This record gives sequence, C-alpha cells and structure tokens, in this order.
Amino acid sequence: MRRLHTLFMLLAISAAAIAKEAVVELECDSINLLIGDQTKVHLSVTCDKGAQVSVPEYKSYIVPGLEIIPPVESDTQFINFGQRMTINMHYTVTAFDTSMFYIPPTKVFVDSVEYKATHGVPLMVYAFPIDTTSYSIFGHKEQLKEPIIWKDLDDSVLSILLIALFVTAFVYLLNRYKKDKPILKTIKIEKKEPAHIVAKNAIENIREQKLQHGSDAKAYYSQLTDIIKVYIEDRFGFNATDMTSDQIIDNLKNSADYQGLKEFSELLQTADLVKFAKYTPMLNENDMFLEVAQSFIQDTFVQTEPVEQQPVEQVIQVCGMSKKEKLIVLTLTAIAAVVAVAAFVYLMYRIYILFF
Repeated sequence: MRRLHTLFMLLAISAAAIAKEAVVELECDSINLLIGDQTKVHLSVTCDKGAQVSVPEYKSYIVPGLEIIPPVESDTQFINFGQRMTINMHYTVTAFDTSMFYIPPTKVFVDSVEYKATHGVPLMVYAFPIDTTSYSIFGHKEQLKEPIIWKDLDDSVLSILLIALFVTAFVYLLNRYKKDKPILKTIKIEKKEPAHIVAKNAIENIREQKLQHGSDAKAYYSQLTDIIKVYIEDRFGFNATDMTSDQIIDNLKNSADYQGLKEFSELLQTADLVKFAKYTPMLNENDMFLEVAQSFIQDTFVQTEPVEQQPVEQVIQVCGMSKKEKLIVLTLTAIAAVVAVAAFVYLMYRIYILFF
C-alpha cells in the first residue's frame, strides 16, 4: 500500500508540473504554395490562465521573401475548466518568388520565460506549370499607333492662340508702362449761354421756387448774391466771388456808368447783414431786392450779335499716365503674364500626352 501511495503522489506531482509548462505549436495550412497565392501560418501558445504572453511582432515578413498580408487575426480559448488558455495567432502569407522557405521554431515568452515550438514549418513556392508541348517563343509586337484626330488637338490649338494673344497683350502693356506713353482724350465743349441769360434764368428759378418768401433768409440771399457775383465776373472781368461788398461796388464805379448803383449797394449790404449779423428782413424787402438784381442785370449787360455756337470736339494730349492708370496697366500686365504661362504649361502637358 505504501508503494502504491508513493506512485500516486509522483504521478500527481508530474501532472502538476506538466500543467504549469507552456506549450508552443507552429502549423501551416499548406506546405505547397503557387507563386502569388496565399496560405495561413498558425502559432498557438497554451499556458496557465492569466499568464503574460509575448509573441514575436512581425512587421512585413515572417522570413525574408515570405510576406505577411494584414490583418493578423488572433483569438483566445480556455481549457481545463478555465484553468488554462490557448492564444492563437493566424498569419496570412504569400510569396512572389519560387523558393523553398523554412519558418524556424517560433520563440515566445510566458511570464518572462522563453519557450519555442517543437518544430519549424517548410513551405515550397513553385511557379505555374508550362506545357512544353505547345509552348513557342514569339517575337516582340510593335507599339500600337492611333491616328491623331482634331478632338485631340483642339485644346492645344486653343492654348497656342491664348499664348499668342496674352503674350502680345503683355508686351504691349509692359511697353506702354515703361515708356509712360501719353493718353489721348476727346473733350466735348458744350454750347455756352450768355452770362445775362444764365443769371436771368437763375433768378427766375428763385422766383418760381418762392425762396424770397421762405423762412431761410440766409439761404435766399446767399443764392441771390452768388448768381450776381458770377454774372459780374463774366460781364466786367474781375473776381467778384473773392471780394467784399465794398470792393465790388468800388470796382463797379470804375467799370460802368450805372444809375442804380445805390440800390444795388443796399442789396449787397442787406445780404451781408442777413448772412453775418443774423438780420431778418421784411418780405417786401426780399421782393424789392429780387427786382433790384434783375434791374442790375438788365441795365448792365451788353447786347451783341447772336452767334450760333456749335459743340466742338477737341483732342488734347495728357503727358503721362495717372497713378490709377498705372495700377490698372500693371494689373492687366500681370494677368496677361499668368494666363500666358498657364496656357504654355497646359500646351506642354497636352504635347506630352499625345506624343510620349
């Protein structure tokens, strides 16, 4: 009995020791592989549950020439009532050269202890079989040449036209900018009405608008005196716009023999009081001074023979370009250059596609 008990104890100790050992196995679905075809290599590690397992990290090849096709599949199975586990790694491999490959026993680490497979795996890669009875060697074939049709050339012709057009525009604009060539402008001179007619029409406009009866006396007298000063400048030839009322009267005394100069002087003085001293005139004064202005124009204008004036077109020469014109010319020059270069690049691309 004692011997039998000792035997059972030894068997139990051996089984427990074997159970703690890790087992590494390496297999391949097929050891014969047609070139370019695929097969799977399986790596399995059996160890205690919870053990830290580290397998080789293959990047592109298991062995030189035997390429791994991603993804790498993996799964875990539990055995012995969950006490042990089997980790499986599945690698899809292929080869593009006929050769005899050998995958050596794979090394893994379980809880930092090294284990390896009991054997390696051979893999034979062979080429397609050739039927030598019907095989014959043929000479090289000439390259096919397709005829060039208009549809293939229309873009190229359009590119050539664009290049010619925009290069011409670029040269013209650049030359114009460098030489700062003068610009010719046509100015139309309109028919000019006599000064007294213009002044009378303006005063009639004031009368029609009834500005003399409005509440804004300053605006009324400002507009009325402006009309008279413009008339005086054209009629008597001195700059009445920049003169005071006294200066205007003094110049009129020297320039014309006018009996109503006193009333006209009162008009200018009243306008100064309204504009600068906030004087408020009576309505009858506004009407009176409007008549004084009309009488002044009527009594001082010079009657001349009517001459039919026709609009005249005159061409004048302006030396150089303005800053705005220079900016426009430079912008157009840059656009022409960019379009010409783009068309040239596209033309070269089309020529390459057609002939190379």
